[in-house]
Amino acid sequence: MGQSSDNDLWVQASIHGYVIITKDEDFAQWTLASRPGPQIIWLRIGNCKNTELIDWLMPMWLQVIDALKHGERLIEID
Repeated sequence: MGQSSDNDLWVQASIHGYVIITKDEDFAQWTLASRPGPQIIWLRIGNCKNTELIDWLMPMWLQVIDALKHGERLIEID
């Protein structure tokens, strides 16, 4: 779905029960506006290499999983 619109990604994630992991603020804003849809993990980190992103995220990953299990719709990581 690499060329899909944000709305198409949102709908597909909602239908299939997927979680969207994004750096895009649009998904977070939709969630904050109470738009029904999937759980969102919003990564608040600037441009970086994938290895840097993983190193930054991994120490928090268990907390992210726990928040997802507890039904949190928006998990903001900064």
